[in-house]
Amino acid sequence: MAAPDNAALVGLMYDAFNNNNLDAFLAYISADVELVLMPFDLHFHGLEGFREFLQGVKIAFPDCTAKLVNQISHETGVVNEFIVRGTHTGPLVGPHRQFPATGRVITFGACDVWEVTNGRLAKLRSYFDRLTILRQLGVTPST
Repeated sequence: MAAPDNAALVGLMYDAFNNNNLDAFLAYISADVELVLMPFDLHFHGLEGFREFLQGVKIAFPDCTAKLVNQISHETGVVNEFIVRGTHTGPLVGPHRQFPATGRVITFGACDVWEVTNGRLAKLRSYFDRLTILRQLGVTPST
């Protein structure tokens, strides 16, 4: 798959996420996809694992969106820098505890490294500052 096609693929996936259309998002993913949340060393495997992650985000932040800031595309993948924004109106389940809804709006930068195989997302490594998120939610000291 050529680099511009990979960029377009990822663009379609962000649009689907921003429009809360998880089925459309998952239609672009390979059945054996791996998602790694790097700050937690947390792994999700396969379509159901990826769906579990997406649903968890959308339950905690139903209005969550990702706005693309910068993109580098190549023959085997895409690297995206983006801004996430959402209102915490549902429970946020973390790897070690659950955070009840705070009603707070969070905004943070993130970077995703997408590996694309045969026109489908095969692996995603997501990098973000989890402490910034927790501080914005008011669940950890700001010092």
